[in-house]
Amino acid sequence: MGLRPGERKRVIGRTLSVVSGKWQPEILLALHDDGPLRFTELKERLDTISAKVLSENLESLRDADVVERHDIEGFPQRVDYRLTNAGSDLEPVFDELAAWGVRHVQRSRPCVIVADQDRRLSELYQHWLTPEYTVLNVRDADGLRRLGDPVDIVVVDHRLPGIPIEDVPTLVRSSDDACRVVLLTGEQPSHDVAGTPCDAVVPKPTSRDVLRETIETQLKRHGESPEQRERHALAAHLNVLEEKYTQQVRADSDYYKRICSRLAELEDQKTVDAEG
Repeated sequence: MGLRPGERKRVIGRTLSVVSGKWQPEILLALHDDGPLRFTELKERLDTISAKVLSENLESLRDADVVERHDIEGFPQRVDYRLTNAGSDLEPVFDELAAWGVRHVQRSRPCVIVADQDRRLSELYQHWLTPEYTVLNVRDADGLRRLGDPVDIVVVDHRLPGIPIEDVPTLVRSSDDACRVVLLTGEQPSHDVAGTPCDAVVPKPTSRDVLRETIETQLKRHGESPEQRERHALAAHLNVLEEKYTQQVRADSDYYKRICSRLAELEDQKTVDAEG
């Protein structure tokens, strides 16, 4: 390119100001992958971002001439956000960054923790999941507390000693909120076990195919919005209750009714956001 050292430094600094920060790269990637998008659609794709912060970041990206706001004719009036030509030219830059990350940053295999006091079962699960995943076994809550490196998924038995099962997700996510929790339960899980805040519920005994499919599904869902994550988790709990309990038992369950009600609320909000 022939830039002098001082000029090169200034150009790189200005460029990084556009694609750095917590949210600007994620907004640009969302528009690259799925754009144009309306404000509510963008917000749903960005984990935990507030409307105020999204507005501020969109304004900064518009000032940098990489994102533009587009008015859509009709009533009610709607707008969407899309990349400018300059924004589209950033796509190979992100491709190069992703390739560099694969070579130098990303772990070669996702990390899965199996937390089960039954050594025979935990070793069986480890055998099922190796070599596609890095699998570590722990026998109790102290093992979970000692986790160091980032963990992608924790598969935990509901009878794990040393901690109430409802506290396991909080313990696991205290160091990494993105970590997914798969709960292993007995053949006839109680409603309080089915109500534990986790991402998936797998009745025991389970099979190699079921466990692997569950883990693969959870890995694919990394990065989804909090609303999407809650919908998927509630649907998993609902599925367990519908498989294990009769319609009459479910009809008498306040917990089952709360799940159905909350799922309906989330679906209604999803429809409103999509129409917004």
